[in-house]
Amino acid sequence: MKVLNNIILTGRTKYEQNDATTLKSYFESYETVILILLMYKILSKINIASKILQSPEADIGKAADLIKSTLQIIEAIRMNIDILIEEANNKALKWNVTPQFSNKRTIKVKRFYDELCQDQRLSQGCQYFKIQVLYRCIDTVVTQMQTRYVELESCNSVFDMTKLLVIENYNLITSFPDLLTTFYLFLTLPVTVASAERLFSKLKLIKSYLRNTMSQTRLSGLAMISIENERAKKLNMSALIKSFAQDRSRKKLF
Repeated sequence: MKVLNNIILTGRTKYEQNDATTLKSYFESYETVILILLMYKILSKINIASKILQSPEADIGKAADLIKSTLQIIEAIRMNIDILIEEANNKALKWNVTPQFSNKRTIKVKRFYDELCQDQRLSQGCQYFKIQVLYRCIDTVVTQMQTRYVELESCNSVFDMTKLLVIENYNLITSFPDLLTTFYLFLTLPVTVASAERLFSKLKLIKSYLRNTMSQTRLSGLAMISIENERAKKLNMSALIKSFAQDRSRKKLF
C-alpha cells in the first residue's frame, strides 16, 4: 500500500497514477480481504502436500492418502465459510478496511406474458459474494483435486495389489519373471516429475557460457554430483583423489 500511495503522489504519468489508484481501491475492499484469506488457507494446505509429494520417499499410496486428506480439509473450509468471513472481519479491522460488502444494483429482467414465475435475485451483498465468488473458487479447486484423486486412486489399487504379490507372495510371483519385472518397474515409478525438473534446472547452472565446450561425459558427471549433493557430501574426497591419482599415474610402482 505504501508503494501504491507513492506512485499516486509521485507518478510520472496520469496512467500510472490512475492504475495505482484503481489497485489501491481494489486492495482496500472487503471482498479482497476475504479472497486473500481464502487463498492463503487453500494454498498453504496445497503447498504442504506438494512438498511432501516432491520428496524421493513418496510413493503412490502415500500420495493418494495425502491428496484425500487435503481434499477433506478444503471441503471443511467450504462447509465452515461463515467462520472464514468472521476471520476476515478481524483482518479487515486490523488493516483499516471497513468490513462491509458492496451492494450491486439488481438487474431487472423483463418478464414475458406467459411466464408464471420469476428468478430469485441475490439482493444482499454477502449472499451474492458467498455464492457467486467464494463457493465457485472452492468448488473449482475441489473439482480439480477430485479428478486427480480418482486417477491416483485407481493407480493406488494396482499399487496395493503389486505390493501384495511381490512382498507377501514372492514365491508365487517368481514363477512369472516377466510379470515380476513389470511389477518392479511399477513400484519404482515416481509420484511427481520434480526430480527430472530439477535436473534441467541444474543443467542451466552447470553448463554456463564459460563452460560451453564441456564434454558430455563431464557434464553428466557434474550433473549427477549436483543432483545427488547430499550423498556427495558424505564421500571421502581425499580417498577418491588418491585413488584417481593412482589409476591415472604413469609411473611404475617398484
